[in-house]
Amino acid sequence: MEPNDLEQMILKAPFHRWLGLKVLDVQDGRVKLEAQWNENWIANTERKHTHGGILCALIDIGANWAIATKVKHGVPTIDLRVDYHAPSYEENLFVEGTILRFGKRLSTAETKIFSANQPLIASGRGLFLTE
Repeated sequence: MEPNDLEQMILKAPFHRWLGLKVLDVQDGRVKLEAQWNENWIANTERKHTHGGILCALIDIGANWAIATKVKHGVPTIDLRVDYHAPSYEENLFVEGTILRFGKRLSTAETKIFSANQPLIASGRGLFLTE
């Protein structure tokens, strides 16, 4: 799958367009995305850090679309775990999703989020329905 093909699939969803997603790289079972920072992501107006819900959504999206490199469509999330490692402040985020286990019915994938200033902002793992 080519990056442009995956980006067209991803950007069909208004939420994904709102996140400012751009596909940077696609490999079999892997995807790298960039999310353009948006002031609507701010959770605390004094500290200006990115809301954890945005990070959680990006974890889900990265893992989901890593699986889509194999099945050629988005898949439903069954379970999702997110770990927050560092705050993100007014910066674009880079999302790397990787399949850990691909099955006929269920698949597991992980995502890591980082920025130009932080080596690891959040990470997580999800279980997805792939049938």
